Amino acid sequence: MSMELTSIIQTHYTPMKNRYLLLIIVLFPLLVKAHKPKKPTLIVYGHDIEAFSAAIQSAKSGVPTLWVVDSEKLVPAVTEVRTAVRTNDNLDAGIWRTLLLASHPAMTPSDSTVKSIRVDMNPQLMKNAVDRLMAQEPNLSVQKGQKIIGLKNGGNRWQVTLANKQKYEVAVLLDFSNTEELSQLIGFKPSATTEVKPIEQYTTAEQRLWMASGIGPNRVMAFAMDTFLSGYKDNYFNMRHLIISLGNETEYVPLRSNIGQALGAIGGYCAFFKTSADKIDVRKAQDELLQYGAKLIPYQDIPVDDPFALGIQKFGLTSLWQEPLSDGKYLFHKDDRISFENVKPVFNQLYSRSQIWFLDNTGDYLKWKDALSLIKYVSQRGDELDKQIEQEWVKKLRFEGTFELEQYISKYQFAVIVDRYCNPFVVRVNAEGKIVR
Repeated sequence: MSMELTSIIQTHYTPMKNRYLLLIIVLFPLLVKAHKPKKPTLIVYGHDIEAFSAAIQSAKSGVPTLWVVDSEKLVPAVTEVRTAVRTNDNLDAGIWRTLLLASHPAMTPSDSTVKSIRVDMNPQLMKNAVDRLMAQEPNLSVQKGQKIIGLKNGGNRWQVTLANKQKYEVAVLLDFSNTEELSQLIGFKPSATTEVKPIEQYTTAEQRLWMASGIGPNRVMAFAMDTFLSGYKDNYFNMRHLIISLGNETEYVPLRSNIGQALGAIGGYCAFFKTSADKIDVRKAQDELLQYGAKLIPYQDIPVDDPFALGIQKFGLTSLWQEPLSDGKYLFHKDDRISFENVKPVFNQLYSRSQIWFLDNTGDYLKWKDALSLIKYVSQRGDELDKQIEQEWVKKLRFEGTFELEQYISKYQFAVIVDRYCNPFVVRVNAEGKIVR
């Protein structure tokens, strides 16, 4: 029993208060334990937007997280001077979006609100937002103005020593620092440069492995799982080489945040499931990111606040087809028609039953009657689906026009109903992005 509690009992004890004091005595150890921070199982090291986003994501994923800030300044990319990002329309997502909205909590969340904040970011309001978001995470603790001076691999744990002599043992370490000090401590030399593949060079299989996207130097970019393993050793992740490759321009701050969030989910997965990065279930890691608003497929014509944005993200990650760049933009082309030829190969990989359907059904472009017939066949649904679509056309599906079976179905409509009634995203993929039934 603490000295303070003993003093309280001696000062206030009376027979009438006996029961209340006994209750305090019983509950006091539990109250102390409840407020005691959990021992971290993951450390994030660094001070800027990517470290912040990784720490927030890891904490949101239920992982006790310690953010060791190797500076007195938190997130200087947006908290030091008034800044503006002007090229991120329809891509402000995930923790980056949450941070922007937290800087103006009284404003109605929407794409237009986010854009108005993004093009004129007040440093003091952004500081307040950083503090506000950190305070909301019970799994997050912060050590500010500290350096890691010791790092050893103790089997399946990293033994970490801070400059203030505090020591930790953690399963995962995410290094966003601007130096190679930690890598040198463990004799690890990450790739000096990272050659990020242009988005148009990804195969449909590789697209299924995308973990982050956004506007980078002169182009829209996407990053697959292997990018995050290029600086990896025994659950130590060094991302300095990747961040350096993007540069310090303010326009790329949202992408840096997205990269940090992705690594927060990847590292959090390893810590939570006590596993290594090579054993990550990509779909589970992607789903974790999507649950916290990340945009992994950078469709620039699908607003983040589109009512079916999440479903279209999941649909895109199944890679039924891949979109070519249009004037440097990555677009979904939501109003385009869908050919049988586009749908058939991947549908046959996702659902063995569809092979029989395609033997009996051919044509140029899918009409509503074809799409519903295919969905009913692979999901083993009856004709009641037609009636359900018709009833939900306006209020739930928010489609324009009227429901007619003989009309051609658009890419947007197809994505919405396939995600809704077939859920292809749950089908596993392997490390190469190949579908695993």
